Amino acid sequence: MAYTLLHSNNIVVGPRDWNPRYFEHFLGNLGFHIKLPAQQIVNDIHFSKDVRLAVTDFEPQPDFDPTFEVLTGPFFKFDENQTHIGYFTVQAKAAESRWNKETTQINRTIGGKELTLDTDRESRIMYTQAVSLVSDDYTSQWKFNGEFVVINKSDLHSIVYEVMTHVQSCFDWESDKVTEINSKSTIEELKQIILE
Repeated sequence: MAYTLLHSNNIVVGPRDWNPRYFEHFLGNLGFHIKLPAQQIVNDIHFSKDVRLAVTDFEPQPDFDPTFEVLTGPFFKFDENQTHIGYFTVQAKAAESRWNKETTQINRTIGGKELTLDTDRESRIMYTQAVSLVSDDYTSQWKFNGEFVVINKSDLHSIVYEVMTHVQSCFDWESDKVTEINSKSTIEELKQIILE
């Protein structure tokens, strides 16, 4: 059995095993200074209409073949009795492979300089924000793969273009792989698909 502290049905902390002091700490952060019982609870405790400590049940994990599928989650929902339920889903391994490709550094020539560009989601946000915030005459030193390089707004536009082109090619690859997966009718055929 697991327990989850919820505020407006959003997870504050958990799910985890019963630890009253742990949950009391987070309840204190929400303005509830309450001593919880030492024994595990068997029903949800409602502290307000928005805050509750929920007993979280988990659905059995679905069967999957790790050769071409990956287990994702946990995700959470409420059933018809308002019981907090954790569950997992199975996705084609193509999504995991696409994610790995999508977030791998790429080398591109930008403004005559060979740069190693980070393509993770935080870096993409940073590049895009920089383009929208800097003036047309912007120049500054940026650090790429341990080396400082002077770039301007035009270089930033090129960086965003190259990174987004890379990301889109990864999604195109995944789409092609999902189509290929869906065209197969046996496990043996699925095992022949290259997902790297």
